[in-house]
Parts: sequence; structure tokens; C-alpha cells
Amino acid sequence: MDAITRLQHARSVSDGTHLAVYEIKQVYGRPLAYPVNDQAETFQGLTCSKTLRPHDIAKIESLGFTVVTMHGERLKPSMIG
Repeated sequence: MDAITRLQHARSVSDGTHLAVYEIKQVYGRPLAYPVNDQAETFQGLTCSKTLRPHDIAKIESLGFTVVTMHGERLKPSMIG
């Protein structure tokens, strides 16, 4: 699967769920988490940040959402910088 197809698949699978899905990209050697689905984009709009910050994960999870990578792995604060 190419990158666009993977993003579309992650978005369609997570619609209507309590999953906030992010894609981790290396930017100048730093791992950054970019939103993939509508839920994640909404959280990023609320925080006025393009990428997920480590301290945001606990706040999002306190609202009943699960923060995961595109591959379904639970996102931990230590995974992003």
C-alpha cells in the first residue's frame, strides 16, 4: 500500500470511533505526530498546534479517546518529541 492509501484506510477505519489516529513522521530528526482522522484533527484544532504534544495524550485519553498510530499501536509520550 502506498502512503496515500494507508492514510485513507486509517481514516475510514477509525470514523465514528473513539480513536484519535496519528502518523509519526521524522522532521529534522524529531519524531512528530500528525493527525490522520477527524477526531485527531479536532483535537489539534483545539490545541492550536499542527502536531500532538506529549502532554496532550493524557488529556485526550481522559476524555475517553484512545490515541494510536496509523498502525494501531498505542501512542506514548516518549514516542514523540
